[in-house]
Amino acid sequence: MDANKNINKETMMAHLGKQSSRNVADFIWDDWFVGLKLMYVYQSEMANLTLQTIEYQKEVWAQTMENTMKIEQETKNFFEDIKNNYQNNTKNPGSEQAARAFEEWNQHLNEFFKRIQLLTATPATASLTTVNKSQEQMEASFKSLIEQQKKIREEIKSLMVNFVNEIKMTQREMAASFEAIDKNKTINTRSEK
Repeated sequence: MDANKNINKETMMAHLGKQSSRNVADFIWDDWFVGLKLMYVYQSEMANLTLQTIEYQKEVWAQTMENTMKIEQETKNFFEDIKNNYQNNTKNPGSEQAARAFEEWNQHLNEFFKRIQLLTATPATASLTTVNKSQEQMEASFKSLIEQQKKIREEIKSLMVNFVNEIKMTQREMAASFEAIDKNKTINTRSEK
């Protein structure tokens, strides 16, 4: 009777050990998969931070464009005031010849102001437009890239779930096979005694 108790204890301990090794294998694979999921979460957070940065850049750029337009308008108003003041101060030159001379100077002054505005406003506007388009293209590219990465992550995640489940099932089957072999050895050993 003591021999049967010892055999049952040994069998029970062996069974618990095998069960424990199965749980450890499942735990290892589950832990590995959790790590993979955390990596995906980190990638998603990085994508969100990138999009937030792009949005912030858009806001800053919009403010820069608004300020540049205000400066252009103020410059235009300033030159218009100078021109109007000059014209008001030279309205009555006295003679017809002086009036023609002042009119010529007014035309030259108008042309000068137009050129200054053209020289100052055109490059700034062109630069703003170019940078704005580049910003829009960069945003569209990032959004497309992030969306592609998200789809790839989801596909890989699905494949990894299947892979891990297959490995765990294979390990369980192997453990069951080893248990059956051990059980047969134990039975054969008992029957030999």
